[in-house]
Amino acid sequence: MSSLHKLGSSSLLPLHAERHYMLSSDPTSLSPQRCFSCGYPHCKLNLYSRSSSRMHYFSSMTTSVGECHLGQKKATLWKAFMSHGTRFVHSSKESPSRRFNEEWSGLVVRPENRLKQPSLTVAVDIDEVLGSFLLALNTFIAEQYLCEHNISEFHVYDFTKVWQCTRAEADLRVHSFFKSKHFDKGILPIPGAHKALLQIASFCNLCVVTSRQNIIKEETLAWIERHYSGIFSEVHFGNHFALEGEARTKSDICRGVGAHILIDDNPVYALDCAKSGMEVLLFDFNNSYPWSKNQEPQHPSITRVHDWDEVERILRLKSSSSQT
Repeated sequence: MSSLHKLGSSSLLPLHAERHYMLSSDPTSLSPQRCFSCGYPHCKLNLYSRSSSRMHYFSSMTTSVGECHLGQKKATLWKAFMSHGTRFVHSSKESPSRRFNEEWSGLVVRPENRLKQPSLTVAVDIDEVLGSFLLALNTFIAEQYLCEHNISEFHVYDFTKVWQCTRAEADLRVHSFFKSKHFDKGILPIPGAHKALLQIASFCNLCVVTSRQNIIKEETLAWIERHYSGIFSEVHFGNHFALEGEARTKSDICRGVGAHILIDDNPVYALDCAKSGMEVLLFDFNNSYPWSKNQEPQHPSITRVHDWDEVERILRLKSSSSQT
């Protein structure tokens, strides 16, 4: 059984290289229904990613099984997991695991029964694409440095120019932010992202490619697990503007993971990846990101998008085209 990769110098950090899920009996939930697969009474569907270093709990996938119906979100996730070769292993407190491994050997999703493997690999940025980094940062700066800023001032995503300070001072402020409650709990998901990504995960392979520093790997992974659990197969860190360690360009990371499409809000990264042969969706949420308009990227492979519904529609069309 594969385990979670340890944090290290490598930018490659799969969240779950291979998942083994189990249907576990829940004696605390007395229900007349029976498990639709094994027939045991009082079963609930509990999905975990079993690894030696970490256990992922997908609360959104917990539901009584039997005569009830899986919701659309649950069904979409289920299909996505199956398409990536998810293996289902039964486990229960009532009998030895060997017995259930034997009983469930015929229920493993075999290659011929899996959904067609996704033809597109999509790299997704974090800050301002998955989460509202700037809103949390501005709150911290106002509280700690008594400097009021709002997103409309960020005509370039360069804190030295907005804050009118040196690079050393900007780095100090940002790293202080990393240690604050605003970074830990204050970065909220972009509206519509989770719902759309649940759908996209059923027909695309999704990974995260962020310019974030290695020093905040653990915090970043915890945030992704909290808000986008089970959606991304890998997380890669560029380590840009770090106090130590080597940085990697997003185009280099995307080539390494075989990404066909990048979703990013920064026109500099967008143009770099477009020139390297990728398609890019330049994310400008509700047309509210000044920095994404400051440098209009003149490249045919860059498409501007304004919300996650639009992203989903475009990726569906591209996925359908790639399979024909």
